[in-house]
Amino acid sequence: GLIGPAAVVDVSEKIDPDYLVSIEDLTTWEAVNGDIQDGAILLIRTGWSDRWDDRTAYLGTNMTGEEAVTQLHFPGISEELAQWLVAERGIVALGIDTPSIRAHVTLYRENISGFENITNLDLLPATGSFVVALPMKIEGGSGGPLRIVAFVPAELGS
Repeated sequence: GLIGPAAVVDVSEKIDPDYLVSIEDLTTWEAVNGDIQDGAILLIRTGWSDRWDDRTAYLGTNMTGEEAVTQLHFPGISEELAQWLVAERGIVALGIDTPSIRAHVTLYRENISGFENITNLDLLPATGSFVVALPMKIEGGSGGPLRIVAFVPAELGS
């Protein structure tokens, strides 16, 4: 499992179905909240989890199988941001409230874990909470179901 301080970046005001979170989105957040600390779990809030109950709205298509891949439309992170995070920040994981991070290969190659389909990110402050992420252990697996919870210190709670 992974445990660490959360950095919650909210880009929900900018989102469209093909939005890719940029380096500028992160540096703008950091200008307000300070640099993302080493060992942090970076959580990206797009607001997309609100669509979870509508498969077509969530995935951008109602198609399935191989032909559906090119029809998928949901926000993710840009390849440039993934490379920047690897080179410039010491995060241990990145989570997002969409079906895929999109630029995951760059992160996974550097042993930065990825969490997808997260919800309730609107309940977390930008900084100050702690995340505990417990993936199911699947021998030889490349992924698995995840139980992820956050602790918000009482002085930060609403």
